[in-house]
Amino acid sequence: MFGDFKWNILLSEDEATQKWPFKTCTLCAYKSLEEDILQGPNCSNCNARERTRTIPILMHYLQLVNKNWSEGEYLGFSMTNLEKRHVSPNYGQVSSVSLYGNYGDNHQSGVDIRDLSRFNKHRFCAVFSSLIFDYFVELELALKELNRILKKRGLFITHISNNRITEGLDEPVQIGTIHSSPGSFTYLGGKTIPSVKVGKKWFFNAIKLSGFTPGIIAIKDPLTEKYFLWLIGIKN
Repeated sequence: MFGDFKWNILLSEDEATQKWPFKTCTLCAYKSLEEDILQGPNCSNCNARERTRTIPILMHYLQLVNKNWSEGEYLGFSMTNLEKRHVSPNYGQVSSVSLYGNYGDNHQSGVDIRDLSRFNKHRFCAVFSSLIFDYFVELELALKELNRILKKRGLFITHISNNRITEGLDEPVQIGTIHSSPGSFTYLGGKTIPSVKVGKKWFFNAIKLSGFTPGIIAIKDPLTEKYFLWLIGIKN
């Protein structure tokens, strides 16, 4: 954990292991066998991805931040049903949106995080996204838009893929182009999106300069024991 705001009490390794046992999915409690893990990182029982399995742990450490928002509306970008199931209990109603694709009932497609002008100022208590800052270079523009639509002390939560974030002050840069392919990014159709890499320290500073108190938490998936970074901003 890194940042200037108060996290929920950090558990000892023994306490964390009791709460989230090794080789066990945090979402469905399925205890994986070695042959399950060899088949791939997704849970053999509920098919949850590694980063998704870190969400219950993330929400545990955000309890102090979330305590005032149980009735607040939150904005969810490209949220899967599994993500909604484990994020929504911390807030009120979700407004489900994405730039491309359809993510269930009452969902708005065509919503660009860099232009949230359709939403009033101070509307949301929180914004949740995973792998959205990975696909455009105008990260500062998106952060300013998030600041505008969030209530005071509201928060945004995002995850950037491990292979798209560096340790340093590297500015966001396009490293490739993503096309639709069978079983991957099919919602793009004939469109393409950039693949972007950015430095962790750069993004942390950008969060702060955009009017947030920034924080970063690295969470270990108990099943694969790989770490995943969640980046957080609390509106000042």
